[in-house]
Amino acid sequence: MGLAERDYCRDPSPTGFRMRSPRSIVTTLIIINVAIFLFDYLFTSNKFWLSDLLAMKLDSLTQPWNWWQLLTSGFAHSPDTIYHVGGNMLVLFFFGRDIENIYGRKEFLRLYLTMIVLASLSWALFAKFIQGAPTEVSGPFGEMLPVMCYGASGAVSGIFILFVLHYPRRQVLLFFVIPAPAWVAGALIILWDMFSLQRGTSNIAHSAHLAGFAFALAYYFGKWNLSRLIPGQGRAASLNSVWKGLKRRPKLRVHAPGNQYLQLDDDADRVLDKLHSQGEESLSPSERRILEEYSRRMRQKHS
Repeated sequence: MGLAERDYCRDPSPTGFRMRSPRSIVTTLIIINVAIFLFDYLFTSNKFWLSDLLAMKLDSLTQPWNWWQLLTSGFAHSPDTIYHVGGNMLVLFFFGRDIENIYGRKEFLRLYLTMIVLASLSWALFAKFIQGAPTEVSGPFGEMLPVMCYGASGAVSGIFILFVLHYPRRQVLLFFVIPAPAWVAGALIILWDMFSLQRGTSNIAHSAHLAGFAFALAYYFGKWNLSRLIPGQGRAASLNSVWKGLKRRPKLRVHAPGNQYLQLDDDADRVLDKLHSQGEESLSPSERRILEEYSRRMRQKHS
């Protein structure tokens, strides 16, 4: 029996697209993004008024009262085509579910929102200080329009790279067409964004994509956990969904001679932390046995 098939390693979070509770964070994010797009398209007299309101404007970089746009810009998409929101949400659906299962719902949401903010900030800093872009441009009727950026691409790019790092040999469809190992697709996409950014001939926010890539790489190799930045969360919040499958410890422990069970509890905590930060493949045979023994003891105590 594989580790993922055992009782204590079964992830209770859903892997498909569910409208009813319990709903994954990936599903919720897709619903919000699509709802904003459809609301603008169907119900606003000035098309995409809401998306333009949520978008990150270049001049907002020097207006602290508008910094909320760093986050909201990730939930608005281009009014020119449905492919912008559609492509981002497809990538999030296909690759985000596996990442949510690894890190858990709360940590996945923290990751996603953090990458949105960093992507928006990177775009604004690059456009203003590297490209020297103006804060306004002329519209089709001679009116002045703000230079803005919107879309979930920065966060979605980071989620995809995390998928590549965890599953480098899994087959994916590059650009939804060409079969390739995940690591090949990831390398090609990073190189394409770097090359496109250097050329500077596209209206795609490649700097936002690269910010998502960079954060994902730092998060994975640095073994970060964003819950540690929240006061009072720390260790308890760092356990991923594997911990949810374990029954709560009783307030009173049953002590064995020689503090055997106390040592097992400490070892199990250490292994669960490693499982969360590095994934199942990182566990040694002895660490897997620790989880098996701990799970067996917890079932016996509560039977």
